[in-house]
Amino acid sequence: MQQEKQLCIYCGTRPAIENEHVIGNVFYIQRPKKAITVPSCSACNRGRGDGGVRDLHLDEEYMRTILCMTEGCANHPVVIALLEGNIARSFRRRHRGLRQTVLRSIQRTERMSTDGVFQPYLSPFVRPDFSRFQRVLRKITKGLCYHIRENPLPSDYQVLVNPVIKQREVPILIEKLQAEGNPSEFQTADEYAVFKFMCRLGNDSRTEWLMRFYDWAVFHSWTLPRNETALGDTGMPMIHTSEIM
Repeated sequence: MQQEKQLCIYCGTRPAIENEHVIGNVFYIQRPKKAITVPSCSACNRGRGDGGVRDLHLDEEYMRTILCMTEGCANHPVVIALLEGNIARSFRRRHRGLRQTVLRSIQRTERMSTDGVFQPYLSPFVRPDFSRFQRVLRKITKGLCYHIRENPLPSDYQVLVNPVIKQREVPILIEKLQAEGNPSEFQTADEYAVFKFMCRLGNDSRTEWLMRFYDWAVFHSWTLPRNETALGDTGMPMIHTSEIM
């Protein structure tokens, strides 16, 4: 009997003829030997299989660059090496589009004093395009679902992502996952400790994930049936402060 061909775990329609790195190589200085890979078609591996307007690696590069510019990630050795190497070269050479996109996202804001008076905040901050983060994190969530369960996420399920988790919210989310019988610590996905994750697995294909980059930035995603989500819902909070400080 002829063995049934493995389908891409992302699109579920095209043959999986390649292995795709769930965490993009742009998040590293060099490709990790310990990496999560999943069966993928060429289109999804190249980054247009989800119908996006640009290759996914451009959104991964954007997200990586923003994260490396945040104060919380600054002490991670991979971030230090990226800022001195790949990111510096990208800004100096061909990637003028990336440089201009990042520069356009730098703004100034006001900060309230202890007396309740708004004062000029002279240092710049970055207001990211979180829709680009969400696209990357949706792909990662699908990859992690397959990695843990060895089955792709069903097509009638949706991935929702909250990319604006505040640091004060992280202990609450960790406690929630731990209370439901999950590992007490983040699992490390590579030898450089660039990416770590925690998860909660439901009886069906419902899942919940915390994903940590560079030992600081944490994102929250979850999967549930499409018929339980409102049209256009992505997981982004209705009211949020979108600065990464």
